[in-house]
Amino acid sequence: MKFFSEEDYRKTQISGMLAFPLSREGWDEYLEFMRGIEVDYEEQAKASLERNRESLLALLPSSLHPYIHNGTINRPYTPPDLAQLIADWNQELLDRNREQGRKWREAYESIKDRLPSGAVELSIEAEDLRLESV
Repeated sequence: MKFFSEEDYRKTQISGMLAFPLSREGWDEYLEFMRGIEVDYEEQAKASLERNRESLLALLPSSLHPYIHNGTINRPYTPPDLAQLIADWNQELLDRNREQGRKWREAYESIKDRLPSGAVELSIEAEDLRLESV
């Protein structure tokens, strides 16, 4: 695909695994919530890491590899230095996805008048769905 690749999609999926609280208070609240719904976060995090280890190593920068290998990348009370590395990576991914989306919209707008009406309607419906999910 010209604007988004399979790797982009895989990185976006992995970023969901790396979305967690940045403060101790946030972690306390999150862990309490998980206990409230009877989910063992530690067990879930360990299983998720094992399931996604190969993808994490392939898609994340080498600066995060030690945390993948030692199993601390998605553990509670993430050290500030690790949290910052992950936050930076997530922000770069978000910025890149936004830029790719902007390029896609520009390309679409430049050819919209030459597309069949059904294609234009699909694009409008997709945009409406995207806006509803935000």
